[in-house]
Amino acid sequence: MQVKRKTAMCFNASTNVVGGAVQNSANFMRYSAEDPEIDWYYVVSPQVLAEARKIGFDDDVLCLQESPAQSASSRRQLYRYVAEKQPEVVYTMAGPAYVSFPCTHVMGCSNPYLTNLSWQSLSYNRSFGQILITLARSVYQAFYARKADAWIFQTEASRKGFMERLFVPETATDVVPNAVGKAFDLERFAASTPEMNGGVIKGLYPAAYYPHKAHMMIPDVLAELKQQYPKADIKLSVTLKKHSPEEGKLFDLAARKGVVDSVVNIGPYSYSDAPDILAAHDFVFFPSILEVFSTSYLEAMASARPLVVADKDFAREVCGRFATYFKPLSSKDAARKIMEVLDRIQAGEGASRPAEEGISSPLIAYDERYSRIRSILLSKCG
Repeated sequence: MQVKRKTAMCFNASTNVVGGAVQNSANFMRYSAEDPEIDWYYVVSPQVLAEARKIGFDDDVLCLQESPAQSASSRRQLYRYVAEKQPEVVYTMAGPAYVSFPCTHVMGCSNPYLTNLSWQSLSYNRSFGQILITLARSVYQAFYARKADAWIFQTEASRKGFMERLFVPETATDVVPNAVGKAFDLERFAASTPEMNGGVIKGLYPAAYYPHKAHMMIPDVLAELKQQYPKADIKLSVTLKKHSPEEGKLFDLAARKGVVDSVVNIGPYSYSDAPDILAAHDFVFFPSILEVFSTSYLEAMASARPLVVADKDFAREVCGRFATYFKPLSSKDAARKIMEVLDRIQAGEGASRPAEEGISSPLIAYDERYSRIRSILLSKCG
């Protein structure tokens, strides 16, 4: 009896070095390694490899020390590796890949600068020179992103924005929503009830620094809370790189506003630690004004932690009724909405998970996400 040959595919996460793309890549590797019908080859960054090892991935990989986005040598290594292994498809988790592959290339796109960039998100907290640099970088990325053969997006809005900006046909696109990985055991979480008189209330903003993430509005929000709601002792944890210029700038602003003791930088954390970190906080604050589909939204919902987010279309598409929205970049409105949420919790109206309310849920497990992407990739073979 002739043994059926496995389909060979290459997973490329060599340009993913920070944020949700690293976590997403590690989860994909964890699940794909268990697939008995596909021979997966992996090309990854050191950051992705380290995260994948922490969650149980132990297959061999090609680890590129420098991103192909900046290194011609890494681009050559990536091309030669694919040419040698001869997969039927290369799947880049979060492109562009900066390489024209000798086979079908399916590119995941979670770069909001290519899908839904606005003047507000481009200009916020940037000088004119930084705006020009950001635009030039986005054009460079778009040039290489357009070289793929097909694209996978996380939301309908991002697919539509990419199609309109880069003139790609809808038939070459698919949508697969983001997902939470095995680290999130939904049974372990219970909604916390903050102590409004004397107890410390802990908020969390789990995001790496980019100007559009709006970290620099945090001191103003905390100052508003301190002035308007003096009985509420609220501390907000951020996840900035320790001793970075951004950390210094944030704490300088907090000192000038008189709230430096209310900001805590816990630093970047591993995805495997995310459940414990969320369990130690009472709510999640997410003021970002430019996203595609942040995993942090899902993690907050999975953890039964209330979400207070900037009122943007991308946030409403993902979070729906499971978030409280404030006017983007308005510290006064953000402070007011945080207190509304905390008051509701204290009154016994804590956050609930979508599944518990019996309505359509944005939460899917990562095995389902892998299965959907797998089906798309198989359809591109042959």
